[in-house]
Amino acid sequence: MHVDPDGARSFAVWLSKLGNAGIGHSGGWWLLFPKHGLAIALVHGTYVSWDGRVQAHCSAVPDTAPGDRLLSLFCSLPANAMRVQERTRFATEALRSREGEPTFGKLKLQQRVLYREFQKPPEHKMPMSKNEKRQWGKLHHRFVRAYVVGLSETEATLRVQSSGSCIVLTKCEVNNIVVIGWDEL
Repeated sequence: MHVDPDGARSFAVWLSKLGNAGIGHSGGWWLLFPKHGLAIALVHGTYVSWDGRVQAHCSAVPDTAPGDRLLSLFCSLPANAMRVQERTRFATEALRSREGEPTFGKLKLQQRVLYREFQKPPEHKMPMSKNEKRQWGKLHHRFVRAYVVGLSETEATLRVQSSGSCIVLTKCEVNNIVVIGWDEL
């Protein structure tokens, strides 16, 4: 019995190579929810959706008939993809809602921040106009967790949480791409 480290509910379908003609040949294939005393017989074409994050479940080992093959197709959203989406939504909204209020003056050493990191365009896309760069940036960015490790009158040094590397941003860059906080993400 286990729970899934997914970010949303689970969807699955169970199929048999013999299809409906194989019903009754292969047997003993079950989706079990032991804490609830629920057993779902898995025959060709059975569809089930459940919240695998909170509903402990398991499956019984099937008795496969000669010439048959059993297949389960499972789909859910990975939890880490959901966290990236939440972080992006939080940071994008924070950048939009500050209405020109500068971030640089609010920075403190060891403060947790998110900064928008842009993917470099491939060589065949270069050179780009200012508008093309803006459009590229809207589609090809992510928000990275970092700590403030250095401050001067005109620059902030950030240490990236995942790699430990440092980046230096100007006051203008901080005001345009940095969001304070990420504890809730």
